Amino acid sequence: MKARDFSLENNTVRLKTLKRKGEVYRMIPMHPELRSTILEYFLNSHIDPRSDEKVFRITRQGVDKYFKKMQYPLNFRVHAHKFRHTFAVKAIMSGVPLNVLQKWLGHASVFTTNVYTEITGIDTRGFMEQVK
Repeated sequence: MKARDFSLENNTVRLKTLKRKGEVYRMIPMHPELRSTILEYFLNSHIDPRSDEKVFRITRQGVDKYFKKMQYPLNFRVHAHKFRHTFAVKAIMSGVPLNVLQKWLGHASVFTTNVYTEITGIDTRGFMEQVK
């Protein structure tokens, strides 16, 4: 990611959508805590937020390699993609609409995002009372 992918003015992050042909990007809102942490990181690292400078010195593959080393001492399987799954489940449990989460995750189909509702085991009967 480049510094300019973080819009501190609009509180958004521009992410490249993987598994799509060509360069496809999506804008997602930035959590307020992430915004302040990124701003502090930019200041401490002397990074211009409008620059093309790389923000992180590690690749996605490097992160996976690091987690693979960690899983043995931790005694459970861990990989970076688990953070994505955890975020999706927490978002659903917090009431984020499925179509919004679909856009945040970069899924082409809402049916792909729907898998997370099955993971959470949300009881949908209560929603019927809200229908008027």
